[in-house]
Amino acid sequence: MKRFYKLLSSCLLLLSISACNNEESTSWETELLGPLAETRLSIEDIIADSLIISNPGDPLVIKYESTISLIPSDSILSIPDTTIENSYSLPLDFNLPSGFEVFDINQVIRFNYGELQLTHAILESGSLESEITSSLDDPILYGYSIPSALFSAVPFSLINQSLAAGSATNPRVEQRSFSLAGYSLDLRGPDLNSSNEIQLILDAQLDPSGDGSPVIANVPAIKFKNTFKDFRPYFAKGYLGRQIFDNSNESSDLGFMRNLEGNLNLDDATLDLELENSIGADFSFLVEQLKGVRTSTNTQVSLNHPMIGNIQHMGRALNVAQDGNPYTPVVRNFQFNASNSNLVQMLELLPDQLHYSVRAELNPLGNISSGNDFIYSSSNARAKVAVTMPLKFAANALVFQDTISTAGLENATDSPVQNADLKFFVENGFPFDLMTEFWLLDQNKALIDTILINQNIPAAPVDADLRVISPTKHILQAKITPARLNALEKTKYIVVRVRLNTQPENTLLPMYADYFVKVQLAGRGIYTVKLK
Repeated sequence: MKRFYKLLSSCLLLLSISACNNEESTSWETELLGPLAETRLSIEDIIADSLIISNPGDPLVIKYESTISLIPSDSILSIPDTTIENSYSLPLDFNLPSGFEVFDINQVIRFNYGELQLTHAILESGSLESEITSSLDDPILYGYSIPSALFSAVPFSLINQSLAAGSATNPRVEQRSFSLAGYSLDLRGPDLNSSNEIQLILDAQLDPSGDGSPVIANVPAIKFKNTFKDFRPYFAKGYLGRQIFDNSNESSDLGFMRNLEGNLNLDDATLDLELENSIGADFSFLVEQLKGVRTSTNTQVSLNHPMIGNIQHMGRALNVAQDGNPYTPVVRNFQFNASNSNLVQMLELLPDQLHYSVRAELNPLGNISSGNDFIYSSSNARAKVAVTMPLKFAANALVFQDTISTAGLENATDSPVQNADLKFFVENGFPFDLMTEFWLLDQNKALIDTILINQNIPAAPVDADLRVISPTKHILQAKITPARLNALEKTKYIVVRVRLNTQPENTLLPMYADYFVKVQLAGRGIYTVKLK
């Protein structure tokens, strides 16, 4: 209905446009009558189209859906950067001959994955950041490789690399970066019996064609620094550890309820809760609390249902592709309805937020898979909530309220409108009476004036099937006086309140897509007309 409210405020302003010229000019008074604007409104102007299910001939249904990730992003596969440093120095001054082998290292690097014991990973992103520093007078020939890092079955390897000569006072530094995205890592170590380990082979020697180089005692002649940075696996396998994820006092927004207040009696509603595990490890879930909260009044209703407060165990996903995903998730479904819960009473509170506390535990029984857990970058444990509410209700003093910002009117010395009537010709195709109020607020949202108080728009009559027969017609009228013009000049906000009462009273009435309110606006007034 926001379009209508903006239209109303525009029409109110239209009746009070100030003269644009203060110079003396020819003027006279004239009485005018004519239509100003027209609009037709349906239920979709009150509730967003995306929330409405509309089938021809059937009552309307609201469906709200939300997906909650119970595991924070990267919380399982959060792999910290790992830096390895190697240096060569001697305890005394010495002259190294040309071709001298400075490094011949076969090193095992262990990643700190905490409780995770990974044996295999395919990297979605990540890099090897290499820095070499040499204070030797001869060039350095070097190479290094990671035999267990494979891309298209070829190990990562750099051979016959060269670093130009440096000096003790001006060392030569070279920094390089190598992407490891797409590489497959065997993390079982050189003996294939461990986890979180890879092997790094590093060699370096003075150029055989050089003259040799002096080394200063206890001063590193050459340093290698290698950092494995920003590793994010697309896939990982091993034992994912026993971890607890506590989602306490989280909330999901039900914003479409925020503009409603008052008394609502619903016919029925359902809440479908789907728990999904797309990780190759066992999970347990505990929904400790699920409640609707009305933030404006700080009131709440907690849902009662047999699954709330009881641990739900879920098996692991299968490492088999399904529906475009590389895995097949495990899913469990629970339904809340009028027969097994107090869902209807919660929704009659008109909650604008859904609060929940959910506790998820990964591998609650420990390493029962013998290191065969798996996870993909898109894997998670999720809760999907779908609230379905047929638009069949009884409303008693149910209020729809909205606030519109307006630029107000520019101040003028003389108002062009001496007095005027603003008329609303209304066709009401809804089965409820409408009572309207318009509050004019200043820039501090203080009340200045009210318009159209307690003017009732009768409901459309319904047949034996509770279907509207034909719309009712009614005329509302507002006086535009000089005092109201002054109030309009100061108006920065217009609060619109529409009170609904279903007719017949206390009868659950279904809403249909073809229900409407049609409003035509016309004005009669005495205007001052000026010519230059």
